[in-house]
Amino acid sequence: MPRLQKDKYSKEGLFYEIPYYDGEQLWESNNQRFLLVVYKIEKTKTGMSSWCPMRIDFKIIDEKNYSILVYDQSGEELLKEN
Repeated sequence: MPRLQKDKYSKEGLFYEIPYYDGEQLWESNNQRFLLVVYKIEKTKTGMSSWCPMRIDFKIIDEKNYSILVYDQSGEELLKEN
């Protein structure tokens, strides 16, 4: 999957962004930061649109208590077990 281009709407497809390196903003809320955001860019009747089917965050409480959170917003199953 390629990185999100500077001109976000120049191509359709799935792209990723690492906000710390690629983004213009560092999103933080309640000691939780975005580590990786996946964008889906699609052509619509009125132009191009985007949404985020997946996001990975890092949440820190203190030096011994932290979490990696994965948000699957696509509605698709990420892992299928047999």
